[in-house]
Amino acid sequence: MDDLRQQSEGPLATVIRQALMSHQQVSSAEVVWMPGLSVRPVAAVVASGFATGPELRQHLKTALGDADIPEVIAILPEIPRTGEAEVDLNALRVQLAAVPAVYRFVPPRSEVERWLASVWTALLGRDDLGIKDDFLELGGDSVSVISTLTEIHGTYGVEIAIADFFESATIERLAALIEAAR
Repeated sequence: MDDLRQQSEGPLATVIRQALMSHQQVSSAEVVWMPGLSVRPVAAVVASGFATGPELRQHLKTALGDADIPEVIAILPEIPRTGEAEVDLNALRVQLAAVPAVYRFVPPRSEVERWLASVWTALLGRDDLGIKDDFLELGGDSVSVISTLTEIHGTYGVEIAIADFFESATIERLAALIEAAR
């Protein structure tokens, strides 16, 4: 536990925490190591406004580069603390398992996922998209939905209803729809 506390208070954690705190919609941030959850640091963030995992990941990428970005970014209502005001790792682990706003970057794995990521990159002007990134959270609108559906039909010959697109608005789920229909 002392080793984890030292890592959480070390220079990398400090740099990541400072970069997160420089985001205008972050009011509090902690960076901790949680073996079993991630081999990289885990960022716990309290937002003062509307901030998304992909947005915070892009902010960190701009500030720090790829190597130091946490794999897990959790947007929480508060960061659990012990009586000594240190991060309560056990309570944080429970929160991470229960809170739906935990963002875990997962790069595209299949040909269809990589293709969708490239289409979304062109349409939305965002790079480094993960398969769990939500199209609407990334700034997608009805025009870009129609463009995506047109691209899917042209490339794979698959028709996807707009309602199905909105229900499956991540690269992972949309790729599964395409692969199932092929």
